[in-house]
Amino acid sequence: MKTSHSHQNKFENNAPSRSALFLHIPKTAGMSLYYVLEAAYGKQHALRFPRSTEEYKQNFLDMPGPELDRFRLLSGHLDLPTFLSRNMKGRVIFAMLREPVERVLSDYGYIAGWKDHPLHNSIGQMSLEEYVEFQETESNRNRQCRMLCGHADFIEAKRWVLEHVNLLGAVESMNIFLAALGELLETQLTIGKENQTKIVRTKRDDITSSLCSRLLNANIED
Repeated sequence: MKTSHSHQNKFENNAPSRSALFLHIPKTAGMSLYYVLEAAYGKQHALRFPRSTEEYKQNFLDMPGPELDRFRLLSGHLDLPTFLSRNMKGRVIFAMLREPVERVLSDYGYIAGWKDHPLHNSIGQMSLEEYVEFQETESNRNRQCRMLCGHADFIEAKRWVLEHVNLLGAVESMNIFLAALGELLETQLTIGKENQTKIVRTKRDDITSSLCSRLLNANIED
């Protein structure tokens, strides 16, 4: 009879058995997870679109089918409708979510704290209150729903998840998500502390109730 230890390690050293699409919603521990997946698949089999600009979107849309198919791991900040406009048949599709206020605050700290970030000299120079006001603009609200379905609409995002996504996890339950993803891909996945960023960020408990309420209202669908 197998012990619980042997069960936990039954996929140890196995390469993932299935190709994957990792929808990387910003500031949901995505880079930590991507590095683990990249190591499992091999860099030569992994392709990531690091930003959601029109240039990266067009690069994705213009890639010849055979070239795209040779990458067993696809990931990036493009939204799910864009990814699914190409052939994703046979890929395990998954994403991570995060408590909305914590996600937005993490994004602010990341941009402000990393001097080489493309937005550091603009958004990164805002005060926290200015950044909250920036998040309240229509195009910045409910980023997680927008990534999942292209719209700031929870019901629509839920429909897309149920129809297209094999696994949806939460940063707050990372170990449970990793275990489930490992089962789907038939490989062992572990995120070590070495992949975690060293930037110190503002947390939800650090801000005023007024700012917190404004961020919640701006991300109510998330």
